[in-house]
Amino acid sequence: MRGGSEGVVRLLPGREKSSRQGHPWIFSGAVASVAGDPAAGDVVRVEDAGAAFLGRGFYSPQARIRVRILESREDAAVDEGWWCSRLREAIARRGELLADPAGACRLVFSEADRLPGLVVDRYARHLALQVHTPGAERMRAATLALLRELLAPAAILDRSEPGHRALEGLEPAPPAGAEAAPAAVEVLGALPPVATITGYHITPFVGIIPYPYDFHPSPREVKRLLDLPVDEFYPPERWRSGPYVFQGRTTRVCYWQNGQEVVWGATARILLNLLAHLGVHPIPGDRDATCLD
Repeated sequence: MRGGSEGVVRLLPGREKSSRQGHPWIFSGAVASVAGDPAAGDVVRVEDAGAAFLGRGFYSPQARIRVRILESREDAAVDEGWWCSRLREAIARRGELLADPAGACRLVFSEADRLPGLVVDRYARHLALQVHTPGAERMRAATLALLRELLAPAAILDRSEPGHRALEGLEPAPPAGAEAAPAAVEVLGALPPVATITGYHITPFVGIIPYPYDFHPSPREVKRLLDLPVDEFYPPERWRSGPYVFQGRTTRVCYWQNGQEVVWGATARILLNLLAHLGVHPIPGDRDATCLD
């Protein structure tokens, strides 16, 4: 994250006192200038009015808290390795709580663990993640990888608050579904990416999991799981496509229906792409399995 031209945030005269006392926040009203054109989530150098070093922290140009200080040692490199080291320390501090396999605790508590913007809660074999700042969002992939390495959870669900993220200029977090533990999945390959009506992009993977698998679907995103053989999706009479209006824009979406069960939208498109890969084209004239946004 450091390298090239490091962004520099310089404070107004007299506004450095709280930073020197260890307070981790730099508010927008304390900032005199920003040099180097840092982007949201970049690590910037913070200086007092006389250019003396105060610390390095995550920069958030749209938030009232303009910088969240991470490190007060001038010679310390703040990068992905630094972040993961702090995350390991936070989890190690909860070692006694983790000893109970059915227990619940807060594993990471943002600034209290010197990991601003990140909250991780543990509920037995499941983790709930909150990512509320651009800097923590930059570290999402590293955070998830380390949580899986250290804890091997059955699932990691995102519980980020859209309102908190909006204050930092962040889009809502990707929706959480019914995640399987990576070690339990034999990945066979990827299907073409799919764009949802709401603007998300999904890259579906096809894999094999042991049967029966103990899924724990997110109640915010998954109403129920359907356990069906793939040939249930072959009959053309169960498929149709039609217009759908979202925020004043009309798009064509696909539907699969069998009795009271309906699969539509991006999920239906993913299924059609899978069927096309198998040489099955249940919607006449739609051999590329597209339902255009």
